Amino acid sequence: MKNKRRVLIIEGDPWLADLYRVTLESKFEVGVAGDVPEAIDAIEVKAPEAIVLDLTLPEYNGVALLHELRSHPYYSKIPVILHSAIHPERCALNRNQWHQYGVVDYVYKMDSSMQTLVVAVERLF
Repeated sequence: MKNKRRVLIIEGDPWLADLYRVTLESKFEVGVAGDVPEAIDAIEVKAPEAIVLDLTLPEYNGVALLHELRSHPYYSKIPVILHSAIHPERCALNRNQWHQYGVVDYVYKMDSSMQTLVVAVERLF
């Protein structure tokens, strides 16, 4: 059997994180982190092949994590899907900056379904 691709979901809401995990785990090996320190630990233990990142996290926001990831030569190559209730036009990063932070897609939670997230992750592979 082919190994599943590793995806890390970084979501501050435990209920949503579990919903995303359950939805994606039939196709991917899924890890979950609820905040930036937990995400960094998870990445160091078993680097994912893709990250689904919410921008609104407790203590530090998702942009802080993007800065941290981009400072590391290996982790800077992990593609990131921003998955947030913050409208893309109000994101702290404008669309022109996404590429430099490894952002390959932005899934706006308010206008999307779970299937939209699944399709966005599948497109990475």
